Amino acid sequence: MSETLVETRSGMPALKEEIVAKTLEAFISKEIAVMLTRRTSGSAEKQAQLMTDAFFFRSAVSFAQAQTKHAPVWMYRWD
Repeated sequence: MSETLVETRSGMPALKEEIVAKTLEAFISKEIAVMLTRRTSGSAEKQAQLMTDAFFFRSAVSFAQAQTKHAPVWMYRWD
């Protein structure tokens, strides 16, 4: 088993770079999206980790930051 939180099926093909970059552009600048896409190119596992961060971790941090206006907030990370 992998040491990551994200598991991909063995032999799962990586997504096309254009798809990954376009998805990331909803969250970050085009320049950074392209850079990150190139770093994960050809690896389904790396792409899955990147998408997990984009969709879940980033949203959790944004929510926690907004909540600090109303009450103390604690977050846990398992790296």
